Amino acid sequence: MSSANTHDILIIGAGIAGLGAAYRLRENDVVVLETNNFAGGRTESRQLGDYVYNAG
Repeated sequence: MSSANTHDILIIGAGIAGLGAAYRLRENDVVVLETNNFAGGRTESRQLGDYVYNAG
């Protein structure tokens, strides 16, 4: 037996573009698929000594 989920919009990738699209379309039935166990794609925060900076 199989079951199918249906949604209005499927976004592949939870990088900055995918997250932005999901936010813009939030009034719809949106699903975001991401292969990693975190969102953000290549964006990240790094620490160098006492300083934290954004990269990506």
